[in-house]
Amino acid sequence: MKEKNEKKPLTKKAQILIICGCISAGVLVGGGSGLLFGYLLKAPVIDFTKVNIDDLEGEQDADADSALLRKLEDCLKNNEDPTSIFKLHEIVRLATLKFSASTNSLTYGYGSAINGAADLDIRNCTIRNGNKYMEESSSKTRSGALVDINIAQRDIQDGTNDSDTVNSYRGTIVDKVDNSAFDNAKTTQYTVKEYEKRYGKKVSSPSVYIVNEKTILTVDNPQVDTSGNSTAGESKITKVDGGYKVYLELHTQYAVARYYYRMVNLSESTVSSFNYVHLIYNLDSELNIVSTEVNEEYFAGKAGVSAKVNGNLKTYFFTKDVNITIPDTNTKITYPVEGEQNA
Repeated sequence: MKEKNEKKPLTKKAQILIICGCISAGVLVGGGSGLLFGYLLKAPVIDFTKVNIDDLEGEQDADADSALLRKLEDCLKNNEDPTSIFKLHEIVRLATLKFSASTNSLTYGYGSAINGAADLDIRNCTIRNGNKYMEESSSKTRSGALVDINIAQRDIQDGTNDSDTVNSYRGTIVDKVDNSAFDNAKTTQYTVKEYEKRYGKKVSSPSVYIVNEKTILTVDNPQVDTSGNSTAGESKITKVDGGYKVYLELHTQYAVARYYYRMVNLSESTVSSFNYVHLIYNLDSELNIVSTEVNEEYFAGKAGVSAKVNGNLKTYFFTKDVNITIPDTNTKITYPVEGEQNA
């Protein structure tokens, strides 16, 4: 019988490289209003595969959605305050329905992932033109990092039926995070159903997060963690100039149940747990989405070594006067300077 070799402890540099390499594998798209990170811990805290997504989301009820939209139309026509008529999750649903109803749309996302060893800049863009959808995401380490993380992916969905096609392209970043190239990209083809099963959501879905009355935390619907302590959510809506700001504290298991599959299969990692997921919707006076902000905290690591990571992504939404076609893989996405977006 051969004796087992005694494992030598990892050096500090090796630990950092392992963490950086693991994080780099998972930083990809979050669905327009999300931010995606994959990570591996030796002993996962939560088995997300046991979360029943169908039970969380329920069946799509087109009649109920139509009734909700008609109720909003009456509300706006009568100059009533939507916050006095609709529940918090209904306002989020209305905003999502209105965005999804636009046959032409565009979003730009700007974000970062900070862990101290390999700080990343992130860009995300989605385009819809009729029944064709595109999502691009890229991430690159900032100057001074021990390793060079360089990831770019563009997914194009043609049609919304389960049997329709999604082409996924893995490219590279030329220099800066907003300069991706796909001329020599590795290409993988899926059906829409296969892509959703593997990555948690369709390209056409506006968000990878599950946001409804079961996942939004409030004082009346607190999340209970494994230690037995309860965390009362601070979810609320406030009036601001020109519209509304919706603050959401999301359940750190239910809300990310789809997100999990993107993490695992994009990063080939095993998922542990989130410390928190904060999501903000900035809406205009008619509940159209102007922008979203995501901030989340989790641990990333490998081989028993972990590091705290703070991720954030701010995404700007455009539907009015948008007439843009899905670019081919040789066409570069030009990201405006944040705050100077014009669609």
